[in-house]
Amino acid sequence: YIMKKLLFICIMAIMCLNIKAQALVTDAEGRYPVYCTIVCSNFWGFGKVNATMDFGGGKTWSESSCTLLDEDGKKMKFTSTMGAVNYMAKRGWKLDRTVFLSIGKNSVLHYIMVKYVKSDDEITEGIKYETDGE
Repeated sequence: YIMKKLLFICIMAIMCLNIKAQALVTDAEGRYPVYCTIVCSNFWGFGKVNATMDFGGGKTWSESSCTLLDEDGKKMKFTSTMGAVNYMAKRGWKLDRTVFLSIGKNSVLHYIMVKYVKSDDEITEGIKYETDGE
């Protein structure tokens, strides 16, 4: 009987540790970091650039990838990549780092942005976009 109780207590302790390990890690204000990437492209090599964002919300890459829209619902274009980074900065995002990823013979620069939120609803707050997979 004592052995069963001891086994039960051990199992409960392990379950409690497992639940605690899955807890959301927040700062002193109850916020947690979320990330997005910006990739800019320009087919012709001059003129304005297209910015593709990935907020990580989709089940597939095409569902996560999206394009920013202006107030009229038209795809936004920027004079440079920094225009897209500054657009996101005005909406609470900060540049965390840049990473080159190679795709075939091409190296593509990804801008990793971070924002601290209290709710996932704040991730795209103030940002109008359409999913590229649509």
